[in-house]
Amino acid sequence: MRQQIKFWNEVADPRTRTGLRVRTIIAPTDFSECSRVGFDCAVQLARDFKAALQLVHVINPHIYPFGDQYAALDPVPLMDKAAHAAENEMRSMAAGVKARYSVRVIQGSPAIQISNAANEDVDLIVISTHGRTGLGHILIGSVAEHVVRYAHCPVLVVPARPDSTQLNQHTRK
Repeated sequence: MRQQIKFWNEVADPRTRTGLRVRTIIAPTDFSECSRVGFDCAVQLARDFKAALQLVHVINPHIYPFGDQYAALDPVPLMDKAAHAAENEMRSMAAGVKARYSVRVIQGSPAIQISNAANEDVDLIVISTHGRTGLGHILIGSVAEHVVRYAHCPVLVVPARPDSTQLNQHTRK
């Protein structure tokens, strides 16, 4: 169990007293281009710090249709197939990685499960964000934003939207 230290009437993580220790990094992925940007950053950090990399994919069972009153589907085989496919995809992503890595598939709400996966052995979460604003942010929400709020370790959020200079070059042509 993590030792808790009282510091100015608050509980502080003892890892922050001597600086940031990076031995294990979690890189959540949903296999989108956006999450690939976060994965690439996590791989580079794992190399630089000689840290272990945990690839995590969360299957949200609420988005899978399990049938209706006329054609009920058994959710267990569907979830097993989705988990197996996710493990294969993560191994494929990490094929050229020159760092220690593991893959993990979890079921549940993505933000909650990513935060929970970052237990006391994880030193950093590297997650990307689409950078949605306005109605898109309200309707879809932000997994990265919720992870930042609820994780018990530092979180590095990598923006995955196009660089503004690239955007300006495309609009000029």
